[in-house]
Amino acid sequence: MSEIIITGSSGFLAKNTINKLRTHNHKIIPLSRQSLPDIIKVKNYLNCPDGDILIHFAEEANKNIVNESNEKYISSSAKTVENLVKKFGKNLIYASSGSVYGDKGRTSFRVIDKTFIKDNYSKSKIINEQIVLNGGGTILRLSNIYGKGMSSSNIMSDVIKQLSFDGPIILQNKFAIRDFVYINDVTDFISKLIKNIVGGIFNVGSGIGMSVYQLTEIILKISNQPNREILSLKKSNNKSFNVLDISKSIEMYNWKPKSTMPTNIKNLIKEYERDQKFN
Repeated sequence: MSEIIITGSSGFLAKNTINKLRTHNHKIIPLSRQSLPDIIKVKNYLNCPDGDILIHFAEEANKNIVNESNEKYISSSAKTVENLVKKFGKNLIYASSGSVYGDKGRTSFRVIDKTFIKDNYSKSKIINEQIVLNGGGTILRLSNIYGKGMSSSNIMSDVIKQLSFDGPIILQNKFAIRDFVYINDVTDFISKLIKNIVGGIFNVGSGIGMSVYQLTEIILKISNQPNREILSLKKSNNKSFNVLDISKSIEMYNWKPKSTMPTNIKNLIKEYERDQKFN
């Protein structure tokens, strides 16, 4: 049984990871900067308690907030990662993002492909990745994760929220092609990873590209609103493409996403409708 420290334990991915790992009888030490039941509150993550493995989820997940910040956020984040690497070395797992590949690809991005600094968010992730890799740690480049408790500002949440209103569904860019992976598949990969941490970079996604327009059509069909008009604020059909090649993750850890998107979306819509009913 490993003793696993998890930072940012109030977040969507961290909470689901904690629940998953506890089913495998790992001892979890959850940390957060918020005051929450059953979670250890810390002022910052520069001085984490001892443990066998540390999974670092505690970074701002909202790209807009990071991009509106200045260099102070980037340097502070890097300083935290540097300190964690000194303490945990190869036993540090860092949650990064598939967005570091940019969105100009035509085929699925491999872990050996170049990364691009597009904004403050990608710059911070790329800097922190290199710090972790220099220490022998593990990088998880995550695609768009969805599931119960997901961010209210992501693509899928935005469409589901519009189901309760009349009129067309408004998208930022219906032409964008993205990789959507269910939360249970992500936590399944993490549970396999911690049994044999080898270090390096791993893509964690579905490996399947889907346009935002196609995703919206699926959501509308499941919600019995197939005839709703779908509009896009971006008019150009110059596709924005970001899909992950997960072949290394499959090969190294005998892992593959198992979830079925229509079933998951149906459950998410029901959850949203229940929440609306009681609010």
